[in-house]
Amino acid sequence: MGSDNNTGMERRLLVSPKSRSDGGDESSAAGDGALTWSVFIQELKRLGYIAGPMVAVNLSQYLLQVISLMMVGHLGELELSSTAIAVSLSSVTGFSVLIGMSSALETLCGQAYGAGQYRKLGTQTYTAVFCLLLACIPLTLLWLNMESILIFVGQDPTISHEVGKLQIWLVPSLFAYALAQPILRYLQAQSLVAPMLTTAGVTVCFHVPLCWGLVFKSGLRNVGAALAMCLSNWLSFVILALYVKCSPSCAKTRVPVSMELFRDIGVFFRYAVPSTVMICLEWWSFELVVLLSGLLPNPELETSVLSVCLNTIATLYSIPFGLGAAASTRVSNELGRGNPEAARVSVRTVMSVAAAEALLVSSSLFMSRRVFGYSFSDEKEVVDYVTKMAPLLCLSVIMDSLQGVLSGVARGCGWQHIGAYINLGAFYLCGFPVGIVLGFWTNLRGMGLWIGVLVGAVAQTVLLFVVTMCTNWEKQPAEAENNGMEQSLLLLPQKSVGGDEDGGGVYIQEAKRLCTIALPMAAINLSMGALNIISLMMVGHLGELSLSSSAIAISLSNVTCFSLLVGMSSGLETLNGQAYGAQQYRKLAVQTYTAIFSLISVCIFLSLAWFNMESLLVLIGQDPVIAHEAGAFTRWLVPAFFAAAVYQPLVKYYLAQSLITPMLLCSCVTIFLHVPLCWVLIFKTGLNNFGGALSVGISYWLNVVFLVLYMAFSPTCAKTRAPVSMELFRGVGEFFRFAIPSAIMICLQWWSYEFVIMLSGLLPNPQLETSVLSICLTTIGTLFAIPYGLGAAVSTRVANELGAGNPQAARRSVYTIMILGVAELAVVGGILFAGRQMFGYLFSGETEVVEDVSKMAPLVCLSIVVDGLQEILSGVARGCGWQHIGAYVNLAALYLCGIPVAGLLGFVFQLRGKGLWIGILIGATLQTLLLAVVTFCTNWEKQVCLVQCRY
Repeated sequence: MGSDNNTGMERRLLVSPKSRSDGGDESSAAGDGALTWSVFIQELKRLGYIAGPMVAVNLSQYLLQVISLMMVGHLGELELSSTAIAVSLSSVTGFSVLIGMSSALETLCGQAYGAGQYRKLGTQTYTAVFCLLLACIPLTLLWLNMESILIFVGQDPTISHEVGKLQIWLVPSLFAYALAQPILRYLQAQSLVAPMLTTAGVTVCFHVPLCWGLVFKSGLRNVGAALAMCLSNWLSFVILALYVKCSPSCAKTRVPVSMELFRDIGVFFRYAVPSTVMICLEWWSFELVVLLSGLLPNPELETSVLSVCLNTIATLYSIPFGLGAAASTRVSNELGRGNPEAARVSVRTVMSVAAAEALLVSSSLFMSRRVFGYSFSDEKEVVDYVTKMAPLLCLSVIMDSLQGVLSGVARGCGWQHIGAYINLGAFYLCGFPVGIVLGFWTNLRGMGLWIGVLVGAVAQTVLLFVVTMCTNWEKQPAEAENNGMEQSLLLLPQKSVGGDEDGGGVYIQEAKRLCTIALPMAAINLSMGALNIISLMMVGHLGELSLSSSAIAISLSNVTCFSLLVGMSSGLETLNGQAYGAQQYRKLAVQTYTAIFSLISVCIFLSLAWFNMESLLVLIGQDPVIAHEAGAFTRWLVPAFFAAAVYQPLVKYYLAQSLITPMLLCSCVTIFLHVPLCWVLIFKTGLNNFGGALSVGISYWLNVVFLVLYMAFSPTCAKTRAPVSMELFRGVGEFFRFAIPSAIMICLQWWSYEFVIMLSGLLPNPQLETSVLSICLTTIGTLFAIPYGLGAAVSTRVANELGAGNPQAARRSVYTIMILGVAELAVVGGILFAGRQMFGYLFSGETEVVEDVSKMAPLVCLSIVVDGLQEILSGVARGCGWQHIGAYVNLAALYLCGIPVAGLLGFVFQLRGKGLWIGILIGATLQTLLLAVVTFCTNWEKQVCLVQCRY
């Protein structure tokens, strides 16, 4: 093996930069990275090619939750709140972890693809799937005890019981997620966004009637929503797996499963751990807000409102996620190719797009603040509360958009450890404390909790921005080489990257590439997120208790499981992305297997906590009735936990190769199946809100099956597909090196929002506060699919380019994706604001809930803009391997700033749910600013050097 590597290195020493077919034309067009109009337009095209589909993919994934939540919301306030909590818990404790871990593939696969190490993509993806499946095991145990844990931490017993039932039904989704996420990253790294986009569309179309049937016609009520989510997730996975297995597009990167996947477990975890930390820290911050809302007076209202806000943010986040994915892909690919200037241009482009998108989306959200609360609940109290939260949501949209792009850049560069540190500092040392103070001490209730999270998001964005702006892109290709990419030393300087001939054309070309990844990834993320939202919507119509308890259960599952899995799997964004850019194709499958193994191992231990969730909620002061329902809902979500451990590494496996089509197809099929399934399980089976949890698990596993089958049989995965072997264990250490900071980075942000939901349960009238905030959170989460797709695109592009040794291309991807993100956020925010009076009815029929949701609309619009930008920047961080930086940024912005402000405004100043949301928005704004600084200070030439030294 050693002689082979030496031979490969010697052979590549003679390769001229222009001989690289991957980087040739585009590289020569970028010159020295000068931001001419032609260069910008060319990069914009590349980014748009990835970001656009990734937005659709991420959006369709999240729509699984949104659709479910909307349908459940019409069951009643209890169903809506309990389902919202259950969805939040599943995201926090499971899905976020899987996403974070699979994000390591954005770096590994993206840079490997850029470096021409195509076989590594398949191997790294297998490693990620293996690690994520292992992580699902302990997380499943945690989900099975969620009711007891919720009661233990002080949640309302009624809501806790409902949440516990739903959590158990969501367990299958966990394993589907663990299988699908690495596949998505695998396709993303190759810019194969069409299969992901198609899968996402099919899944959503399938999920809507399925959730409706399971929620309203089967007697399962909110439990049907969970079941629909499970079925939709599994459908998405099966479609993606079939594509990877059979498509000729994956021929170069598809490898048979072998023992080689165990060899890269260490490498995968080196990125997966920081990726998980990076993603989970942010994810958890929002989910914890929902959980904390259950501790507020009138916990059903507070939890329902914050869950609506969170789901709104999550939905709109699909746009910056797509931008971040595009940025991650472009940056990682260019760094893998040794083109630091191209990576720099990508960062600048994507940041510009993200800023425009944030303004547009937030303004749209603000204009619709009086109506969108009805999308989640029929309760007028909840809708009115959501309307009050709208300004905070708008701010959150802006911060999330910027942060999403910066996070994508970080993933593309392999900065997951940096992102983890940022998220930890932004959300937990800044945002979350502020949210607690505002939510409880100043009596701002749910609004105070959200303000704290917003503060953390602001800090996170600022820190990520600083890191990105201070990056030495010339050194980034060397870091990609360190990932194990065999790369020509002659590619390192590569002044031809980005030549002088047509600068604007280079940016247009880059924008196209990013959009091809971002749009499908946004659809994929939206469809997967929609599993929880659809279930929560249907549960919300069972009653206020069902909604609040489900919202808390979902928040807890997000905090304790999903955010960890998402964060840890995000390490693959660096590992797979850079490996793919460096043409180490076999590493993609091995690293994916390593990630799956690692994530499943993590799931086993975390699952234990889920069986005691009711007791934990009661312990922390949650209303006993809500805690009981939430605990039962959480247990039903355990199957979804393990599915997510497999799904997330698979997503990163596909994402690194830009293989978006299979992921999109799987997501579409899954969401299509989830809707009737969720409806039947909730309304026709007698499971009520627990049916929503079960549907989530079934949908997740269905998605995993599709992704696995595609990976196993599609010819497009031939280069990166590798047999499962003992080699996967060799990369465990490397995986955790990225997975831990990735998890910290993601979870810190994720948790900040979940904390807002939890804190809303402590406010007066907790059912109203929780219901309104859950609607806001669901809206944010749904719209977050777009910036998530952008972040995934930029993570893939950055990782691929860094792995290929193209720093200029990586830079170009970042710049292009930022421009796309800004434009997208402006549109989405404006649309949401325009419909603020109506969208609350999508989640609940309670007039009170809808009115409060309408009041929250301006805040939701702002959150969409901020979160979108943040996700794009996070995608850049993942592509570069900066997860540790992202973790620090998220910690400082969200937990040292945002959450404390949220607590102060929500409780001390009696702003209730609106105060909670304002705090989160402040944190998100800071988070976005910091990520932007980091991204635009990056030395892309140095990033290429670092990647090349690794490979």
